Amino acid sequence: PHRDYLIKRRFDPDLIQKKYKILASYTLGRYAYRIIIPVIESGIIVNFTARDITNKQEMRYMTCPNDQAVSPMKECVYNLDNLRKNATVVICEGIFDVWRMGNGAVATMGTEFTPAQIALISRKQPKNAFVLFDQNAILPAQKLANNLSLICSHVEILSIDKKDPAELTDNETQLIRDEIGL
Repeated sequence: PHRDYLIKRRFDPDLIQKKYKILASYTLGRYAYRIIIPVIESGIIVNFTARDITNKQEMRYMTCPNDQAVSPMKECVYNLDNLRKNATVVICEGIFDVWRMGNGAVATMGTEFTPAQIALISRKQPKNAFVLFDQNAILPAQKLANNLSLICSHVEILSIDKKDPAELTDNETQLIRDEIGL
């Protein structure tokens, strides 16, 4: 069912599993019927989140409790290890947005971000930063762009015709990537 869920959302399960080290949780335990998505920094799993694949559970996402994590989620940036130094970065809200955008994309795990997350991004010394949040998150996107303008030569907010970047088609994603130089 985990593979079917990813395929339904137009993701290649084999590619996603290999690149992002996701796991499937089945019938037992707190994370039953979820995709376990590790947050990896410097090659070490520092936290994880778990996405419901049934769309029937009360909480779509469950994050590792802070007291059980190496780093609290809001002190992490998803996919940071795959960001090259001095490159262009696309900062998204969530994991599925990152998966859709591919290399060069990271996530703050929601529209709220922290100084710790800005510091982690700044260590990669991005020259260009593009903020690609969901359509309904204009103010948080502007706030993030203002913070990034202190560390990047060029900062821009991207807007799309879809509610969520994860809904983009492969062609739409490639057009954006080409336009911003990813």
